[in-house]
Amino acid sequence: MKKKRTLLVLLVLMVLAILVQGLYAGSHSASYDGAEILQDRCMVCHDTRRIERAGFERQMWERTIERMMGKPGFGSRLSDEERKALIEHLLTL
Repeated sequence: MKKKRTLLVLLVLMVLAILVQGLYAGSHSASYDGAEILQDRCMVCHDTRRIERAGFERQMWERTIERMMGKPGFGSRLSDEERKALIEHLLTL
């Protein structure tokens, strides 16, 4: 009987761990929303028209983002994942 109870507790803990991991993954990936990063970081200084008119290809957006991250007001540096999400979004504009 004790063995069954222990197995049941372990099973419940495993299910809870999987659920928590899924919730974390969902909230974590939301921080890599390119449109949200654009709004929070770029549009503080630039309006939509300027960004859309640039029409850069990937390499130029990479250079531009690197240069802008060094400017006051940009905030903390973007992680690699945030930078990739932002570039992918910029390429769709």
